[in-house]
Amino acid sequence: MQNKGSVDKTNIPLTAVIKSGTTTIATLNETFNGTLSAGTYFVYPFQTPVATTAGTSYTITTTATLVGDQDTSDNTYSSTITIAATPNAPAGTARICGNNTLLSVTTPSATGKYFWYNSSTSTSPIAYGTSASVSGSAGTYYLQSGFQTKVGLANKALFPNGGGYQANGGNFMKYNAAFDVVLKSARLYTRFPGKVTFIAADIGTVNSDGSYSYTALASTTIDVYSTNANPLPGAQTGNDLTDTGRVFNINLLLPAGSHSIIVITDGSATIFRNNSVTGSPYPFGPSGIFQITGNSATSTTDPNYYQNFYYYLYDMQIVSSDCLSAKAAITPTTATAPVVTQSGNTLTSTIPPGSTIQWYTNGGTAINGATNATYTPTASGTYYTIATDTYGCQQASNNSVFTVTAVVVANDSEIGLITSPNPASSVLNVSFTINTKADINVELIGSNGQKAFSESYTAFVGKFNKQYAVTELASDTYILKVQSGNKIYRKKILVAK
Repeated sequence: MQNKGSVDKTNIPLTAVIKSGTTTIATLNETFNGTLSAGTYFVYPFQTPVATTAGTSYTITTTATLVGDQDTSDNTYSSTITIAATPNAPAGTARICGNNTLLSVTTPSATGKYFWYNSSTSTSPIAYGTSASVSGSAGTYYLQSGFQTKVGLANKALFPNGGGYQANGGNFMKYNAAFDVVLKSARLYTRFPGKVTFIAADIGTVNSDGSYSYTALASTTIDVYSTNANPLPGAQTGNDLTDTGRVFNINLLLPAGSHSIIVITDGSATIFRNNSVTGSPYPFGPSGIFQITGNSATSTTDPNYYQNFYYYLYDMQIVSSDCLSAKAAITPTTATAPVVTQSGNTLTSTIPPGSTIQWYTNGGTAINGATNATYTPTASGTYYTIATDTYGCQQASNNSVFTVTAVVVANDSEIGLITSPNPASSVLNVSFTINTKADINVELIGSNGQKAFSESYTAFVGKFNKQYAVTELASDTYILKVQSGNKIYRKKILVAK
């Protein structure tokens, strides 16, 4: 609003009509009860929110109807806005891993902000980021990009016994933000009109008298009118509960990190703060995302002195730079632990889908290079595997206590071990006969000690006859090793290409 005349004006009736096409969505009727001085401007925030629909255009027509206005030709202003379409819900996964759940965004954008909820209607995130870990597990998690929340005391009446209106402001609130946000609006209690400046800053030296230096990071100044039915200039003590305040648009950028919000008036406006706060309410807001952590009140004898004060900014609306998306419902899956079994002198571990495994022994010592499903220990001990899936979840198997038994190298004629052809170039035929039921293992080992193949059979008896492909093997001298119970039979095999 602008007062083009030479006389101060007050109690100006205002109307805002919001239409979608020809349909009236809302009509707002309010009165500006401040003083619009001659030749000045004032930005007035209507107090009633209007629900809008994503992807829809609206025409907003505002009118001032001051009785006795000498020129009514410029008393109406219209503008059209379009509400952005709701972004699609992001895709994500959830994996129950022991006592925790691992959360992950499937295809995150470089600039997106992602928030996790345990309810479709919750506005308090349980986690933030493209990946996160939370305690316990929920039946369903909800993933959304974009962020909005209310932070701080909802109103000054929550602590009615104390406080007052300050003439110059100057105190600050400390905050911590995981990313850049905007202080979109707040409820202020301004007993006398004027201008209020909000500054995001880094506080420098704080002096014993409470004065301080600072480095400004962002700032904005707004017009405020009296929110009290009895506007009085200068500092005023007491919490007048008939003053219910007004919501003012602030739109102050709050950079990521630990900084402060300084509030300063022009010397005319007065602004309320509580000074008899109880219960140590700080910090306010979701941990790890955005929190008001303290303020400028200090004491040399009480480190929690600041908990007694709350400065200026009530019911703060904090938003991220991106619009709120739809929420994606994500049902968690459960990680599977591997299982280790023993057959003869060979240990075998299951490998859960999408996982890799590592063998361990004797209290957590990783066995170098032991990452296959089977492992043949060379010493007695306790063995187990840990499976790691694509979520980063690690699950340990059962422990397998292994005792090395005496092994006898026997003559291969005992079992009629035959290999052909030798040398081999494409296939190797292996046959032998086991007359007494036993666990057997068949391996082909290269000169470097690496196994070309290894197979185990439980409680085998009878004729063994199998053909193995050696086309992919390098030319080398190999040892075919057959173990039956505690006996080992060997044959030297030459693979030549």
